[in-house]
Amino acid sequence: MHKPSCAGQDVSPRSSLAPALSSRPATLADLPFLLRLRQQTFHAYLAEAGIPIDAESDLARVMFKFEVAEILLHGGEAAGLLKMSRSEDSWLIHQLQIAPELQGQGLGAALLRALQNEAAAAGVGLELGVLKRNPAQALYRRLGFVDYGENELEYLLRWRAAGPTPIPPAQS
Repeated sequence: MHKPSCAGQDVSPRSSLAPALSSRPATLADLPFLLRLRQQTFHAYLAEAGIPIDAESDLARVMFKFEVAEILLHGGEAAGLLKMSRSEDSWLIHQLQIAPELQGQGLGAALLRALQNEAAAAGVGLELGVLKRNPAQALYRRLGFVDYGENELEYLLRWRAAGPTPIPPAQS
Protein backbone atom coordinates (compact mmCIF):
# COMPACT_ATOMS: atom_id res chain seq x y z
CA MET A 1 0.00 0.00 0.00
CA HIS A 2 0.94 3.61 -0.45
CA LYS A 3 1.76 5.60 2.66
CA PRO A 4 0.17 9.02 2.12
CA SER A 5 1.75 12.23 3.20
CA CYS A 6 -0.77 13.57 5.67
CA ALA A 7 1.02 16.73 6.76
CA GLY A 8 -1.51 19.55 6.89
CA GLN A 9 -4.34 17.38 5.54
CA ASP A 10 -7.56 16.37 7.24
CA VAL A 11 -7.77 12.60 7.17
CA SER A 12 -10.44 12.17 9.80
CA PRO A 13 -13.09 9.56 9.07
CA ARG A 14 -16.11 10.90 7.22
CA SER A 15 -19.40 9.77 8.68
CA SER A 16 -20.49 8.54 5.26
CA LEU A 17 -17.60 6.09 4.92
CA ALA A 18 -17.38 2.62 6.32
CA PRO A 19 -15.94 2.62 9.87
CA ALA A 20 -12.68 1.00 8.70
CA LEU A 21 -12.14 3.69 6.07
CA SER A 22 -11.48 7.37 6.05
CA SER A 23 -10.79 9.64 3.11
CA ARG A 24 -9.10 12.77 1.97
CA PRO A 25 -9.12 14.69 -1.30
CA ALA A 26 -6.73 13.33 -3.88
CA THR A 27 -3.78 15.50 -4.87
CA LEU A 28 -1.31 15.34 -7.73
CA ALA A 29 1.15 13.77 -5.28
CA ASP A 30 -1.17 10.71 -5.31
CA LEU A 31 -0.70 10.09 -9.04
CA PRO A 32 1.89 7.29 -8.64
CA PHE A 33 -0.44 5.45 -6.24
CA LEU A 34 -3.49 6.02 -8.46
CA LEU A 35 -1.72 4.83 -11.61
CA ARG A 36 -0.48 1.72 -9.81
CA LEU A 37 -3.98 1.10 -8.41
CA ARG A 38 -5.48 1.36 -11.89
CA GLN A 39 -2.96 -1.11 -13.25
CA GLN A 40 -3.59 -3.55 -10.42
CA THR A 41 -7.39 -3.34 -10.44
CA PHE A 42 -8.38 -2.76 -14.06
CA HIS A 43 -5.77 -3.79 -16.60
CA ALA A 44 -6.91 -7.41 -16.84
CA TYR A 45 -10.54 -6.37 -17.45
CA LEU A 46 -9.54 -3.64 -19.88
CA ALA A 47 -7.44 -6.10 -21.90
CA GLU A 48 -10.36 -8.54 -22.08
CA ALA A 49 -12.61 -5.72 -23.31
CA GLY A 50 -10.10 -4.57 -25.93
CA ILE A 51 -9.62 -1.17 -24.29
CA PRO A 52 -6.19 0.43 -24.77
CA ILE A 53 -3.74 -0.13 -21.94
CA ASP A 54 -1.00 2.43 -22.06
CA ALA A 55 0.39 5.15 -19.85
CA GLU A 56 -1.49 7.92 -21.67
CA SER A 57 -4.86 6.16 -21.35
CA ASP A 58 -4.22 5.35 -17.69
CA LEU A 59 -3.33 8.95 -16.89
CA ALA A 60 -6.38 10.26 -18.76
CA ARG A 61 -8.70 7.98 -16.75
CA VAL A 62 -7.03 8.85 -13.44
CA MET A 63 -7.40 12.57 -14.23
CA PHE A 64 -11.06 12.18 -15.30
CA LYS A 65 -13.20 13.91 -12.64
CA PHE A 66 -10.09 14.38 -10.51
CA GLU A 67 -11.79 17.28 -8.74
CA VAL A 68 -14.09 14.79 -6.96
CA ALA A 69 -11.42 12.13 -6.33
CA GLU A 70 -11.01 10.93 -2.77
CA ILE A 71 -8.21 8.71 -1.57
CA LEU A 72 -9.63 5.98 0.64
CA LEU A 73 -7.48 5.31 3.68
CA HIS A 74 -7.31 2.12 5.72
CA GLY A 75 -5.12 2.16 8.78
CA GLY A 76 -3.78 5.53 7.68
CA GLU A 77 -2.51 4.19 4.35
CA ALA A 78 -3.89 4.83 0.88
CA ALA A 79 -6.08 1.85 0.08
CA GLY A 80 -8.35 2.93 -2.74
CA LEU A 81 -10.14 5.57 -4.72
CA LEU A 82 -13.66 6.94 -4.84
CA LYS A 83 -14.87 9.42 -7.46
CA MET A 84 -18.51 10.40 -7.15
CA SER A 85 -20.56 13.30 -8.52
CA ARG A 86 -23.69 14.39 -6.71
CA SER A 87 -26.76 15.95 -8.32
CA GLU A 88 -30.26 16.61 -7.00
CA ASP A 89 -31.63 13.39 -8.55
CA SER A 90 -28.82 10.88 -8.35
CA TRP A 91 -25.23 10.37 -7.34
CA LEU A 92 -22.94 8.91 -9.98
CA ILE A 93 -20.04 6.73 -8.86
CA HIS A 94 -17.41 7.29 -11.56
CA GLN A 95 -14.77 5.06 -10.00
CA LEU A 96 -14.50 2.89 -6.94
CA GLN A 97 -11.31 0.92 -6.49
CA ILE A 98 -9.97 -0.97 -3.51
CA ALA A 99 -6.34 -2.14 -3.48
CA PRO A 100 -6.13 -5.85 -4.40
CA GLU A 101 -4.60 -6.85 -1.07
CA LEU A 102 -7.68 -5.44 0.73
CA GLN A 103 -10.32 -6.85 -1.58
CA GLY A 104 -12.56 -9.59 -0.25
CA GLN A 105 -12.51 -8.19 3.30
CA GLY A 106 -15.86 -6.39 3.07
CA LEU A 107 -14.46 -2.88 2.76
CA GLY A 108 -16.07 -2.21 -0.62
CA ALA A 109 -19.42 -3.57 0.54
CA ALA A 110 -19.29 -1.52 3.74
CA LEU A 111 -18.40 1.60 1.78
CA LEU A 112 -21.26 1.02 -0.67
CA ARG A 113 -23.72 0.45 2.20
CA ALA A 114 -22.58 3.68 3.80
CA LEU A 115 -23.05 5.51 0.48
CA GLN A 116 -26.50 3.92 0.17
CA ASN A 117 -27.41 5.18 3.66
CA GLU A 118 -26.20 8.66 2.79
CA ALA A 119 -28.04 8.65 -0.56
CA ALA A 120 -31.25 7.35 1.05
CA ALA A 121 -31.10 10.13 3.64
CA ALA A 122 -30.67 12.66 0.81
CA GLY A 123 -33.54 11.09 -1.15
CA VAL A 124 -31.41 10.20 -4.17
CA GLY A 125 -30.22 7.04 -5.88
CA LEU A 126 -26.79 5.81 -6.86
CA GLU A 127 -25.66 4.98 -10.39
CA LEU A 128 -22.52 3.43 -11.81
CA GLY A 129 -21.11 1.57 -14.78
CA VAL A 130 -19.22 -1.69 -14.36
CA LEU A 131 -17.15 -3.46 -17.00
CA LYS A 132 -18.96 -6.57 -18.19
CA ARG A 133 -16.05 -8.82 -17.18
CA ASN A 134 -15.53 -7.21 -13.76
CA PRO A 135 -16.58 -9.56 -10.95
CA ALA A 136 -17.49 -6.52 -8.80
CA GLN A 137 -20.84 -6.50 -10.60
CA ALA A 138 -21.91 -9.41 -8.34
CA LEU A 139 -21.27 -7.21 -5.28
CA TYR A 140 -23.29 -4.35 -6.74
CA ARG A 141 -26.23 -6.63 -7.56
CA ARG A 142 -26.06 -8.26 -4.12
CA LEU A 143 -26.40 -4.77 -2.62
CA GLY A 144 -29.52 -4.04 -4.67
CA PHE A 145 -28.15 -2.35 -7.77
CA VAL A 146 -30.19 -3.25 -10.86
CA ASP A 147 -29.46 -2.98 -14.56
CA TYR A 148 -30.96 0.00 -16.36
CA GLY A 149 -28.89 -0.23 -19.54
CA GLU A 150 -25.65 -1.29 -21.07
CA ASN A 151 -23.19 -0.30 -23.74
CA GLU A 152 -20.54 -2.23 -25.59
CA LEU A 153 -18.21 -2.32 -22.57
CA GLU A 154 -20.26 -2.06 -19.40
CA TYR A 155 -23.49 -2.63 -17.57
CA LEU A 156 -25.19 0.49 -16.23
CA LEU A 157 -26.52 -0.10 -12.72
CA ARG A 158 -28.79 1.91 -10.46
CA TRP A 159 -29.77 1.66 -6.82
CA ARG A 160 -32.80 3.34 -5.29
CA ALA A 161 -33.85 3.16 -1.64
CA ALA A 162 -36.94 1.01 -1.20
CA GLY A 163 -38.47 3.56 1.13
CA PRO A 164 -37.67 6.35 3.54
CA THR A 165 -35.81 4.06 5.95
CA PRO A 166 -32.05 4.01 5.30
CA ILE A 167 -30.27 0.67 4.95
CA PRO A 168 -28.70 -0.43 8.25
CA PRO A 169 -24.90 -0.32 8.25
CA ALA A 170 -23.00 -3.60 8.04
CA GLN A 171 -22.07 -5.22 11.30
CA SER A 172 -18.34 -5.67 11.79
